[in-house]
Amino acid sequence: MGLRQDGFDALRVSAGGLIMSLRVSSYDPEANAIAFSTGKPHDAADSLDNHPLTVIDYVEDTHEPTSLDVIGFSYYIPLSPFRGYCKETDTLTFGEDVETATLVVENDDLVAYWRCDGPDPDDYVAVAVDLRNASKHLAPVIAHLPR
Repeated sequence: MGLRQDGFDALRVSAGGLIMSLRVSSYDPEANAIAFSTGKPHDAADSLDNHPLTVIDYVEDTHEPTSLDVIGFSYYIPLSPFRGYCKETDTLTFGEDVETATLVVENDDLVAYWRCDGPDPDDYVAVAVDLRNASKHLAPVIAHLPR
């Protein structure tokens, strides 16, 4: 894995050029829920600190995000800067407090933001997740939404 420092002093970790294929793994309009997956197995899950209906699955040792489940998905549609979307980078952010993150881990188009939450330096809580290339990933779902 490659390590980089970010502008807000968070440790950035990438999957080191591994090619993963993030996709919408499920969408349930009745439950207003969507799930994204890289297809990589995970051994831990956590809801975002300020968004309990957003769950990130991850590899426990590395905090590498492998999938993301969002209940209340319609809140983010249409894509809007008022709801976490950045048109310039085509990134949709789920959660808040990105600036408090002390560890940032990238995997494909998922970027997980973690904050230390305890006396042990390995105790992290997920504070946000970015979905990069959001319009590309969401296009099939948006196309089937009622107009």
